[in-house]
Amino acid sequence: LEVLVVDDGSTDETYDIVSREFEGEARVRAIHKENGGKSSALNLGISLAKGEIVVVMDADTIFRSDTVSKLVAHFVDPAVGAVAGNAKVGNRINLITRWQALEYIVAQNLDRRAFERLNCITVVPGAV
Repeated sequence: LEVLVVDDGSTDETYDIVSREFEGEARVRAIHKENGGKSSALNLGISLAKGEIVVVMDADTIFRSDTVSKLVAHFVDPAVGAVAGNAKVGNRINLITRWQALEYIVAQNLDRRAFERLNCITVVPGAV
């Protein structure tokens, strides 16, 4: 297991906190880069990853304790090239976040099931 934390120009001291808390832990690396956007951070992290399977998460995503093992389990089938989780909105505190929760339900459940019936995939979502 290897954990790469790519700090893409954040202002919340992510790089410093990860560097300090995991000092001496070779499996955890903090990488600081100038702000280039999500795709730039993903590309850098993936290019530096040493593992055969890469699990990506957003900074505001919280995994359940079994998330990684459930995602990785699908790769026993050599025909599987990518796996996506089912992200849920945890902070349904206002109209925007409640609408986001509804959007996730529609986009991640209905659309995926329809494309599954056609044996195709259009995108692997980025949150998990």
